[in-house]
Amino acid sequence: MINRLIIFTFLLPFIYSTNVAAQISSELIEINKSAKVLYVKPDALDRFMIQLRSIENNIQPEQEAQLEETYRNIAEQYIANNHYNQAYQVYLKLIQFKDITAAKKFTRSIDSTKTNIEVRRVNDGTELMNLQNQVQQLQIDNDLLVSQRINFKKYFSFIIIALSTIFALMLVRTALKLIKIRAQLKENKAKMKAHHRHGTLGSFVKGIVNQSRQKAGEIEDQAAEIGQVIKAIYPEDKATLALINDIRAQCKEIIKEVNSSGIEA
Repeated sequence: MINRLIIFTFLLPFIYSTNVAAQISSELIEINKSAKVLYVKPDALDRFMIQLRSIENNIQPEQEAQLEETYRNIAEQYIANNHYNQAYQVYLKLIQFKDITAAKKFTRSIDSTKTNIEVRRVNDGTELMNLQNQVQQLQIDNDLLVSQRINFKKYFSFIIIALSTIFALMLVRTALKLIKIRAQLKENKAKMKAHHRHGTLGSFVKGIVNQSRQKAGEIEDQAAEIGQVIKAIYPEDKATLALINDIRAQCKEIIKEVNSSGIEA
């Protein structure tokens, strides 16, 4: 109910003004049409002027030209009826109305200009605010990019340092491995030389042992042959036979010791 009352309160003046404007427009058209008729009596022209007073006070901007034409027609009708004083008064009224109309147009133009200036000022203020917001956003984006760039440089430097450290450790580890391998190679080479020397010495010892065993056997055989010859020639020479038997025993002892040394032939 309250909403309807509010709507009716605002709508009623609008409807009234619309009806008044329509009524004024119809009256003005009727008066203008009547003023164009030939030989209009002065009394009718006087009534037209009285009616135009109320119309002039509520005239709309789009009806001003028609009202001026109506004043002009009424003045010409007064002249046609030889009422020059009334015609002069109508012309003065027409000039006064033109001045008022020009003043209203000028006022409307000023108001329109003020409105346009105010709208432009508001728009410029809004645009300025938008530009300031864009500048602030660009500043924020720039600060964010600078921060990201600084972080990227920091992390990139850290990564480079870490990779350099890892690479250096790998190089050190590789160098240590190479040094160890070189030392092992030297050690293996020395061992190979020692083994070769030992092998060569072993072969030489084996040769000596074999030769010693062979020579000891040969000496023992020769001593046995010599003993048999002496025994056959000098059977009573026991001292020589004892010496020969001792030589044979020594040879057997040498062969025994050589065999017990563990050196294979």
